[in-house]
Amino acid sequence: MTTVLGIDGGGTKTECVAALVDGNICGRGFGGPLNTNFVDEATARRSLSESVEGALGVGVPDVVRIVMAGPMRPALARSVLSARLPGVAVDLVPEGALVLAAGGVDALGPGVALIAGTGSIALGRRSMVERPISVGGWGTLMGDEGSAFDLGRQALTAVAHACDGRGAATSLTPAVLAWAGVDDPRALPSVVYRPDAPPDRARIAGLGVVVDRAASDGDAVATAIVERAAEALLSHVEALGRALPLGRGDVFPIVGSGGVLRSRGMVYQRLAALVDVRWPAARFFVPAATAAVGGAVLALASEGLLGPDARRRLLRMDGI
Repeated sequence: MTTVLGIDGGGTKTECVAALVDGNICGRGFGGPLNTNFVDEATARRSLSESVEGALGVGVPDVVRIVMAGPMRPALARSVLSARLPGVAVDLVPEGALVLAAGGVDALGPGVALIAGTGSIALGRRSMVERPISVGGWGTLMGDEGSAFDLGRQALTAVAHACDGRGAATSLTPAVLAWAGVDDPRALPSVVYRPDAPPDRARIAGLGVVVDRAASDGDAVATAIVERAAEALLSHVEALGRALPLGRGDVFPIVGSGGVLRSRGMVYQRLAALVDVRWPAARFFVPAATAAVGGAVLALASEGLLGPDARRRLLRMDGI
């Protein structure tokens, strides 16, 4: 049967979804990171290939279009995809476009996609016919505020400050030591820093869950980290609000994605409260469908194959 692929690549994992024209998901595959700002070409190729192979399964279905988003060099992405599926149309789009599609945002009105995964970025548009505006996405050294990596980095800093006596004692200390497999904060640099490579972004991002758990348990230091992350993510949307522009009373969706928001943990909850004060008429939500499913929606739409039943099935039945 005719099939399309939606691919969402990131700093920790890559997801590929294969969908039929009736809206049923017939395959899903996962790979590792493909952000070519932080991983080498071989790793990015392997991550993308593994996700596609996992979604396709045995054999080669009749794939007619691929819609992909992710921080991978375009020429490299097209090379990997054309080698596996020669002649298939490939659309490389901003990740925010996939997120908005996953949230069912296809009207002519404004919409904002806010992504907080390993990194952070936001995309906004006044309508589908206008060029979107992006905020953030500057990477580890220049940005990524409110991301899982940022939460992890702040947790490491908090533990270091507590050890020095420059900061308050925190339950993050034993949790971070367990994460690192050491029993002394002074041993953390040997785990975090590697002489032959940059710090492991994905592993440090894994500490975001540790921060969320500590904040949920009432740890004051972790709670402060969560507050800063939520405020940083709000600032992404505020910058888009000024650029688009969007007023306090405007009605528009803010569609969240990425592990920090999809977990609906403490950062999500605090951010939702901030959004409610700043834009009381806006609707902030995290859809059931992943960004990769949003890619499949866009692929079917581009082929003129997206009927209302198929769209409803994809967005409401995220899974196989």
